[in-house]
Amino acid sequence: MLLSLKVTGRHPMPGRVAIAGSGSVIGLVASLAGIGGGSLIVPYLSWYGVEMRRSIGTAAFCGSIIAIAGMAGFIVAGSGDDSLPPYSLGYVYLPALMGVVCTSVLTTRYGARMVSHLPTPTLKKIFAIFLLFVGGKMLF
Repeated sequence: MLLSLKVTGRHPMPGRVAIAGSGSVIGLVASLAGIGGGSLIVPYLSWYGVEMRRSIGTAAFCGSIIAIAGMAGFIVAGSGDDSLPPYSLGYVYLPALMGVVCTSVLTTRYGARMVSHLPTPTLKKIFAIFLLFVGGKMLF
């Protein structure tokens, strides 16, 4: 992505079973690495010839579903813990949740505008630099 290398030929999208398996592997690797699944979903979809804007949108949608499921899990897992601070719902601290939600609501429109206005090669370079930062953080 960073070097703008062209993938020779288009790879057909795999079947449902292969996609479910790929999604499971992406989810496992992302959770073990402590990164968002979108970091891996975008290159995966790009490999199969999905347009960059659509890949980013799909990754954002998947990320929101994963976040909701994760939050529900933390609520259930911490529901009986009496040592939690006030304003907690399980292991979810509601003031922090509101901070994340408010920040996301304010910045989402800028991300969507950037994705819709930037040319695809520029988007790929920005995403590649992001992946380099994620890899560097994991390495160090």
